[in-house]
Amino acid sequence: MPLTEDQEGSLKSIFSKYANSSGKIGSKEIGSACRAGGLNPTESDLKLWQGDAKSGLDSKGFLSFMNNKFNETGDSVDEIIESFQAFDTTGSGYITITELKLILTTMGEKLSKKEVQMLLDECDIEDGNKISYLQLSHMLFGG
Repeated sequence: MPLTEDQEGSLKSIFSKYANSSGKIGSKEIGSACRAGGLNPTESDLKLWQGDAKSGLDSKGFLSFMNNKFNETGDSVDEIIESFQAFDTTGSGYITITELKLILTTMGEKLSKKEVQMLLDECDIEDGNKISYLQLSHMLFGG
């Protein structure tokens, strides 16, 4: 799916901020630029992406790169939703804050308690103790 006009404008602005004097985003800046663009890469993603950007990305290359990553992220959203569904024994579409904290601090790329709290501060918590994992998945992956 192609970038929207708003996405393209936002990414061009991000490119300007992170591009070096040669007019390219280098491998060391790609993670920061991607995060600024709404992606949340893991450490393993960053290693791969740094290889992709080894010789630097010009504006057109950065837009293409980000478009590809946004399209890949759509698959990631579906995968994380499926993962959360395994913990949703009632099929309600929600996960408790306690379960979410346990998952995020003990499985996969573990987050610190501080990182989990920062994430929760951005979430809409319902009934004081649960969150929609569909909403959370889209928030995390920008899908």
